[in-house]
Amino acid sequence: MKKPNYNRLDSETLRQITSYVRAELDRVEDELRQDRRSKQQANIRITLRRYRELKAHAKDSVYDAFDAENNATYNDLLLMMEGRGRESFKVDSIMESAALACVCVDHMEKMLDAYRALCENSGRMDKIRRYRVLRAMHFDEENYTADEIADNENVCRSTVYADLEKAYESMVVLFFGLHGLEL
Repeated sequence: MKKPNYNRLDSETLRQITSYVRAELDRVEDELRQDRRSKQQANIRITLRRYRELKAHAKDSVYDAFDAENNATYNDLLLMMEGRGRESFKVDSIMESAALACVCVDHMEKMLDAYRALCENSGRMDKIRRYRVLRAMHFDEENYTADEIADNENVCRSTVYADLEKAYESMVVLFFGLHGLEL
């Protein structure tokens, strides 16, 4: 008696398996894309909420990040500390932290300007309001609450939060460029 051959799949079964695997791969890719987008939006929220603190750090840092490369005293200090291990790392970390804060603040301000231009050029009052809400919540010198912004804009508090969410979505592409696009 001949044994059945279980090592071969008929073409219909193979087609079904292939179709299922492709569908699952597409589903997983969509989940990963959505997860990446959610993380980017969360990063935008966190970064914008900390804008004032980052700006203060960049402005008030003991170390001026942009003048350091030309500062002979600083360079001499680094040369003297070379090979001392942690101490030189700490100075480098302070330098890098100040430089990164300056770059982040500068980028955030430029992207806010770009967002303002996009909103104003749209001619849509709701988009222009979104810009004002975003600016008031995160960028203005005074730290406004959602209720204060709602009063100033003559909208309800939930509209302020809805405007912020839509602004964050737009800011993802401005902050992250191509990496912020849903491809």
